[in-house]
Amino acid sequence: MLLTSYDPASPPHKLEWDETIVSIGIRLIPPEIVLDSIDRWIEDIKQEAEKARLTIFSEERLILETGFPTAHITFVSGSGGILEYVLIVLNGRYIEIVIQGNFALAKPVLDTLRSSNN
Repeated sequence: MLLTSYDPASPPHKLEWDETIVSIGIRLIPPEIVLDSIDRWIEDIKQEAEKARLTIFSEERLILETGFPTAHITFVSGSGGILEYVLIVLNGRYIEIVIQGNFALAKPVLDTLRSSNN
């Protein structure tokens, strides 16, 4: 799923992005991809980032309003682009979120994630 603060059919050029722009990509990690912990995901993401020549800017555990276990890693590309990776564990399912743009705009979306018993 992709959420954006702009029309995805005609996105602004990266050089035109300002504090009003955010793109949030959300995916459920398939069960066949075995993740036994948030720490394992962090190591896997770091390895992928290294292959893509991204630099780790920060790494933290977030506390969302929901209280679900969450990790947050910020990467910077050689051109100065910023990618925010977030992993949230909801009832044993791992949800990976990739954020580009203003993280402050994405944080309230993260705080709305709720568990579903369906």
